[in-house]
Amino acid sequence: PPSPLRSRIPSPPPRPPPPSPSSRPRSLPSPPPPRPPSPSPPLRQPFPSLRPPSPSPPLRLLPPSQSPPRLLPPSPPPPRLLNMSPPPPRQSPRSPLPPPPSPSSSPTTRTAPSPLPSLRPPPPSTKVGGCMDPDAALDLHNQYRAYHSTPALAWDNTLATHAQAWAETLAAGGCGLKHEGLPDEGENLFAASSFDTVDLNCTWAVEAWYDEVSEYSFTSTPYRDNRGKGIGHFTQVVWVDTTNVGCGAAESTTSSGNACYVVSCRYAPPGNYVGDGSYYDNVRRPKVA
Repeated sequence: PPSPLRSRIPSPPPRPPPPSPSSRPRSLPSPPPPRPPSPSPPLRQPFPSLRPPSPSPPLRLLPPSQSPPRLLPPSPPPPRLLNMSPPPPRQSPRSPLPPPPSPSSSPTTRTAPSPLPSLRPPPPSTKVGGCMDPDAALDLHNQYRAYHSTPALAWDNTLATHAQAWAETLAAGGCGLKHEGLPDEGENLFAASSFDTVDLNCTWAVEAWYDEVSEYSFTSTPYRDNRGKGIGHFTQVVWVDTTNVGCGAAESTTSSGNACYVVSCRYAPPGNYVGDGSYYDNVRRPKVA
């Protein structure tokens, strides 16, 4: 009888024996994960941290001290017109000596040296009026007039007598200024006061009057263009048709007890006639330096 089919199927190969426990590879434990580095302490800065400065508290204004103010002596009031400036310096009357002769081989004849001018004081002025410097006041008038190409003035004792009488009247009333208003005489007035005794210096008044030239407009219509300005003293000083002048001065005491003085100068023929033509002909332009 035929063999069974099982004999035709090959038998499977034998399985290898299982490894012994000692021969199995041992798995090593995995290393622990690395720890994060611990933060290092902050370094100490050698300098303080740059922090924004704290805002300073607002300034407080201290109230003024309650101590009583110190009383200073009051300053003298300014002159009634313009500031007074001292008169210009005067040149020495002594003439220069001649130079010595140059040496030479030929004999020279010596001449007697010229005598020096006398140092005696000048004779007293014959000009009447209370001004302590009538000659200087007249000279200053004429210096200003020459600068405007205007003829010089002559001193008139009659005008000076009138001016002196009116100056004494004004001084007796406290040195207030008011024109007498004589029809044939022009008049300039000046007053000043101080705490000390004043000198009756009339050149200060002449300077103050002429200083008004800075306000004067030399135009073709000068009367209309200068109407309302304080230039009447200046125009009278340089008025072309005026030929004579006389001045007076007097001192007194004001109502507040201060010393004061008044200067009055009279002019003939009078100036400051109304009209553009009159001012144009009599108030000439100053010379160009």
